[in-house]
Amino acid sequence: MSSIATSSAQTAIDAAHPAAAPAVKGDQGARLKHINKDPFAPSTTVTPYTRPSDSTRDVTHPPLPELFNPSFLDLLIPKPVPKKDAPSVPKNAFMTALAAEANKQHTQNMAHAFASTGSPLVDAFNGLSQATAPKDFEPLLRNAWEVDPLATLKIIFNLRSIHEGKSDREGFYRAWGWLYRNHPRTAILNLPALVDPLIERKLKVKERKDKEGDADEDDMVLVDADDGEAEQQQKTIRGMSHGYWKDPLNLLILVAAGDLDSATNDLSAIHVGRTPRSGNRR
Repeated sequence: MSSIATSSAQTAIDAAHPAAAPAVKGDQGARLKHINKDPFAPSTTVTPYTRPSDSTRDVTHPPLPELFNPSFLDLLIPKPVPKKDAPSVPKNAFMTALAAEANKQHTQNMAHAFASTGSPLVDAFNGLSQATAPKDFEPLLRNAWEVDPLATLKIIFNLRSIHEGKSDREGFYRAWGWLYRNHPRTAILNLPALVDPLIERKLKVKERKDKEGDADEDDMVLVDADDGEAEQQQKTIRGMSHGYWKDPLNLLILVAAGDLDSATNDLSAIHVGRTPRSGNRR
């Protein structure tokens, strides 16, 4: 019975697909060799005979030798001309006292406080967080950059750092947008710091004991890189980054959509609503 059923199934296939019959010869028969005649074989094993080169549209990426030029960024964004240091202005005691008085304020409970710490770098480090208003990014970063550009750059990336910073994703996007508008070369050249394994940690051996007090087996715990344990009991590992792989893609989307043209934009390009499901769900 099994041989009769197989023979009948083969006859039905040949009748439904006459071109699949073994009698077909020539180029047409060669092209139809990929058709599987077994009715119980999975359809995903069929090997197509077409190639990308058969398409009338050229889908090959054009060669871009400029991308391999180490000086290509200099062509896109020329290096800025260094500015001359402005002459120092002598301080006035009256204006200094007036500025100190203007820095005083009150909290919501009417307690005395200061509006600023007196250091733009401390203000930027302490003031940039998830609760910072978008309009405050510009003055905080501008004042800090005038004092120390390198420290300001570290403050910006500390805002994103997942393992060692504030892990504020959208706050970092706004701060990086300010950096991109005012210092584009610095913003682009430091993008690899988001995904490179720059954070070091060490694994040290910790002896674990059972309930009776006997040593059971060694366990590995994560400690800081500056821990004072013996070097032979530690193993330095690398692999943790300040951000994650999607951060550069999100920044590219925000720049292309123009959401980083101003610090007060709502970053709508990365807040796309989900497509509603079709049909009724029970």
